[in-house]
Amino acid sequence: MPSLAELQTAFADAVFGAPRSFVELIGSAHRDDAAKRFEIYRNAIRSNYRDTLVAIYPVVQRLVGNACFAQLCVRYVRSHPSTSGDLHEFGAQLPTFIADDDVLSDLGYLDDVARLEWALHRAFHAPEQPLLTIEQLAHVAPDQLSAFCLRLVRSAHLIRSHAPIVRIWEVNQLDVDADAIVHLDDGAQNALVIRRGRACRVERLEDAHFRMLDALHGGATLAQALDRVAALHGDFDLAAFLHQHITAGTFSGLWLEEDGR
Repeated sequence: MPSLAELQTAFADAVFGAPRSFVELIGSAHRDDAAKRFEIYRNAIRSNYRDTLVAIYPVVQRLVGNACFAQLCVRYVRSHPSTSGDLHEFGAQLPTFIADDDVLSDLGYLDDVARLEWALHRAFHAPEQPLLTIEQLAHVAPDQLSAFCLRLVRSAHLIRSHAPIVRIWEVNQLDVDADAIVHLDDGAQNALVIRRGRACRVERLEDAHFRMLDALHGGATLAQALDRVAALHGDFDLAAFLHQHITAGTFSGLWLEEDGR
């Protein structure tokens, strides 16, 4: 008689593999009937996973079509079965899976669109935080400000793409004119995915703002981040940048470098 651990392992493997192997392990006297019942359970699990991916990646589904996306879900679930009891965590590897998938190799922008949609999913579920205000920043002496670091809110995600992913995402929303088009030769676009208030947003970023936010997100001080950006964008306006992003709610706090996070 197999142990409980062996049965549990075999059951989990059979959900994504061959159910008959599990039925044979338990030694059922009615193997055909048991296999049919197990298949019902397998189909329910797969359906739940597919529905989860559809909810997270609606634009990816729209771009490839329902039938192709259904097959993508099957391949993904086999390769990346859920490792968490929380379905909100399921689907994190789909952008990488798409990038490596031979079937979708002609759609070189699709993995970045998936990254954007996963960022929207994460932004929606990010915890609420107090936001940095202009008044708080005003309490820092101007000659000390450059030594401070700014912390982005937890819902913020930065995405750099070689494709116009913001435009692709925009024209594939349900309320957009069906005649809207995308010119892939428009080139790279940078995106900030963030929850502002109760709404999750996809915001296009010019290169200087993307680089500044990326440096700050990586832990650079204002002085360090500004040096990196100014080397490429000599006319970068730090005051305008800070006013725009603090009033919009991009940052949750500031701290001195030596104090750590």
